[in-house]
Amino acid sequence: MSPAGAPAGDTTTRVFVYGSCVARDTFEHVSGSGQFVLVRYVARQSLISAYAGAATVPGTEVLESPFQRRMVEGDAQGDLPSLLVAHAAETDLLVWDLTDERLGVWTWPEGQVATRSVELVASGIEEHLRGRRLVTFGTNEHFALWCRALAWFHDTVRGLSLLPKTVLLAVPWAETSDDGSAVPRSFGVAPAEANAAFERYYSAARDAGIRVVAPPIKDVVADSQHRWGPAPFHYSRCTYETIASLLEEVAPRASGSTEN
Repeated sequence: MSPAGAPAGDTTTRVFVYGSCVARDTFEHVSGSGQFVLVRYVARQSLISAYAGAATVPGTEVLESPFQRRMVEGDAQGDLPSLLVAHAAETDLLVWDLTDERLGVWTWPEGQVATRSVELVASGIEEHLRGRRLVTFGTNEHFALWCRALAWFHDTVRGLSLLPKTVLLAVPWAETSDDGSAVPRSFGVAPAEANAAFERYYSAARDAGIRVVAPPIKDVVADSQHRWGPAPFHYSRCTYETIASLLEEVAPRASGSTEN
């Protein structure tokens, strides 16, 4: 599939990224050749929030970064499905990761949901959400809500002929750093704990027919000098290159398939 206006035989793969810095930073390692171009990036949006309808999250004006504000407001609106519809025709590969699920979701009595993102925590916006209830990632309740949303997501991508083009990156949190230093916990969660919690989410995605790719944990190393700071999901260059190679392997099958 070639971009509109591109010459016949063009091999550019147009990528829609849904997830976090894991998928986004990996994309940067495959885009240098010109084979991959970014169509859209949706972050800070739990799958649960994406299919829960619009919520009101006050105080977003305190976010100075236009990107952060746009992502938080997009999460409140649950705009992932509409963006998939808008960009389906120009998407050859949908790359998804679950890192932004890690802090859980805020739920409203009426059923609305907002993702508990780093932006909500660091900015103090979540203080305005008192009276809402936090559903913690990894709990049975969170998993049940996520599985219900997974069924809707599956219907969305299948209906848009994106299912064979969808790849979920199941990248383990790194338990070792490139300089031998300890990998810090993220919001009190150790890498081994997070990896155990994520596993049933990946299994559910596989059972739903979504392609899941994962590098061996021995090849996953944290970057102690990462530009976003040390974290179990801020990886070394060699790790991103390993993940990128996995995407390069599946991209021709994803972009060339017409199954739905």
